[in-house]
Amino acid sequence: MRGRLNAVLQRVTDATEGLRIEQNLFAAEGSQFGMWTTRKPALVCPRAYEQRSDFDRAQRRSFARGWPVHLRPTGGGTVMQGAGVSNLVLAFNAPMYATIEDCYRLLIQIIKCGIGAFGTVLKTGHVPGSTCDGAWNLSFEGRKIVGTAQR
Repeated sequence: MRGRLNAVLQRVTDATEGLRIEQNLFAAEGSQFGMWTTRKPALVCPRAYEQRSDFDRAQRRSFARGWPVHLRPTGGGTVMQGAGVSNLVLAFNAPMYATIEDCYRLLIQIIKCGIGAFGTVLKTGHVPGSTCDGAWNLSFEGRKIVGTAQR
């Protein structure tokens, strides 16, 4: 399994490169799949955060602490990047009748199937105290293992 994962996991210099990979996959024709990771720590935030009155100051302070801030065109919360964090990108046209919940269920099913037997013991739902908590987290024994997002 590790060899197959390393064949598709792109190791990038920084989060800007990873976000560029995502943008290219979303712009491509047909269904797309990709994975990326960066060893350099960073924070990735929704572009809407730029509108906050204290964003520039927070961005400068974060950079000074070794956590540059990158922006993405989606909603949600701030996501930490760095060693041990992998980003899975699936780009496809969902059926017109699909709800956001349908798409999250599909995403969860893909992740659980993709990691094999371990996927059967993962729980879906909120994980109190976790970073960027959401209803579609995957957890093991009360610890968040996977966070999900979509656009």
